[in-house]
Amino acid sequence: MEPFHVYIDEYRKQLQKGDIKEAYKGLMRYFRDLKLYLKNKYPDYFVSSSVHYGFLE
Repeated sequence: MEPFHVYIDEYRKQLQKGDIKEAYKGLMRYFRDLKLYLKNKYPDYFVSSSVHYGFLE
């Protein structure tokens, strides 16, 4: 196992490439759309909104 700062350095490099940010945004859109779909399809049921979107930087 590497020291923590090595992983953070790699994480920052990967964020700068942009692929991780786009994938994260896509996942958040998917969860948002899924929630809306479930709310519309099953209006009598409670649909949790406990996903915290947060940020990557």
